[in-house]
Amino acid sequence: MDRETGVCFRIIENQMFVFFEFIFEIVFRRWIVRFLGIRTRFYFLKLFGQKVNLQDLAGARDDPASQLIQDFCNAAVGMVSLIALFLLIAKIFDRLLA
Repeated sequence: MDRETGVCFRIIENQMFVFFEFIFEIVFRRWIVRFLGIRTRFYFLKLFGQKVNLQDLAGARDDPASQLIQDFCNAAVGMVSLIALFLLIAKIFDRLLA
């Protein structure tokens, strides 16, 4: 393999890495973390008697600042929920296999 072919393969490999990183980012952050975040906040607030709906927790459609703040809160709560879920699953498997 000559030098130009090696460089070409490295460029293609780097582009594929960026593509899969982008896909992982969309799947992980948008669908899993924010889905968990908005649902966790919804059920937590319902547990304490707050009158909210999922649209309120997603932010006002006409206010970008509200959407940004709610999206950040949903992502933070979703990340904590996902970590807690993984720790719970690990603890259950540890108890079962011990």
